[in-house]
Amino acid sequence: MQEVVVVFSDPFTAEGYRRFMESQGFSAKAFCSQDEAVGAVRGKLLVAEHSDCVDGFALLRGEPEAAVFGVDVGKAQDVAALKDAGALDAFIAPLPPGALVEALNQWLDKSEGTPKAVKVLLRDDLAEFVKALMEKRTVYAPVDTRDGLKFIKVDQPAAVRITYTSTILPPKRVFAPEEETLLRFNLKEKTVEAVEPSVEPKVLLGVHPCDMQAILRLDWAFTHRNPEVNYINRRKDTLIIGVTCVPDENCFCQNLGTWNTREGYDAFLVDLGDRWLVEILTERGVETLSGTGVLREASEEDVQKAKIVKRQMAMPQRPVTFHPALLPTLMEMAEHDKTWVDVGNRCFSCGTCTLVCPTCYCFNVEDVVDIKLEKGERVRRWDSCQLSTFTVVATGENFRKERESRVRHRMYRKYYWLAQRFGETFCVGCGRCGRYCVANIHPYDIATKLQSRYCLTLADAVLGK
Repeated sequence: MQEVVVVFSDPFTAEGYRRFMESQGFSAKAFCSQDEAVGAVRGKLLVAEHSDCVDGFALLRGEPEAAVFGVDVGKAQDVAALKDAGALDAFIAPLPPGALVEALNQWLDKSEGTPKAVKVLLRDDLAEFVKALMEKRTVYAPVDTRDGLKFIKVDQPAAVRITYTSTILPPKRVFAPEEETLLRFNLKEKTVEAVEPSVEPKVLLGVHPCDMQAILRLDWAFTHRNPEVNYINRRKDTLIIGVTCVPDENCFCQNLGTWNTREGYDAFLVDLGDRWLVEILTERGVETLSGTGVLREASEEDVQKAKIVKRQMAMPQRPVTFHPALLPTLMEMAEHDKTWVDVGNRCFSCGTCTLVCPTCYCFNVEDVVDIKLEKGERVRRWDSCQLSTFTVVATGENFRKERESRVRHRMYRKYYWLAQRFGETFCVGCGRCGRYCVANIHPYDIATKLQSRYCLTLADAVLGK
């Protein structure tokens, strides 16, 4: 496991980045003193501030393997000098988690030899590219429909749109559809037939980084303890090709560090305007894409332009007001906060937020019987914890009757309970819930309000005071 040294003069900030780095799969150690850290950085990955309290140049002299800096605004003139001195990257403070992940991707590319190949796809050749993929596998991609942009099975290559801000429903619907039949039964003949989808070699094209992270979280959920066969069969043998997002004011994936992570992708398309840089990341990606016939060799100019595009898009649309690694602790202390009542009074309990969420996976199961009461189907449909009837049990009790308790439950589900179980928040910052909420309720706003209200208590709790 790669070791990381985190150096920030504020202990609370240092602990936040230490926890974040551990959530990214690193072994991390935090320091608040530059003098203590210098002797520990040799051969390690360094994440640090450069300020009046911490001298980045002194840390670089400790010979870290790679270094990423959040540079204090008062020392902004040192950004270029830090890079010249050997820093992998440097950003004006605060250091956004998304920007940190993007810098780590560059370092991992160099150390692990990825991507496997780099090509160029002209925008005018997109339909031909999709057609070539369809000759090898079934293709699912964002397509314009009467109900808006959707991830559906592609019939017409020219209808595919991969430059977009957000689909209404996330790509999870390819693996866990809104409605599906689990089994069929015949009461007269007393027979039961399970319905399991077959494994279908497919390509999922045009997946944004936040949605890719959501799919990986669903992988955990549907394979944990009791593996879900239908999901697993649909998920198997799926080649996933990502693409850069066109973020709007609702997006906050950069704040959560889910921007442009490479995990799970076989290839990734970086939008360069009139063309895409195609980064092929896996051997399966090389095998599938090599024979498409429309990909061209990338120039060094293409590669460098892609680096600039990814760096720019790593910067958050919204201010960095909370740290993703500290959200579980924040939720723990805000259980009885009045914010839940305020938000509950605005909420219509319509369930839109959960239905458009890429990581929600609650469902209901019903038996649908024909009019003769002889044959029927057991059907599974998406359900929502925000609906008033969700927690009603057979004896009539409702365990979350009040709207504020349902709103709080959803936030805790995303930022506390599942984060404790799986090690990652189950919110990926796609912004769909805030974008489509008729009451204009946004989880970023809730987390920001709680962070400002509990900042001192949160710091004490994190630092063990």
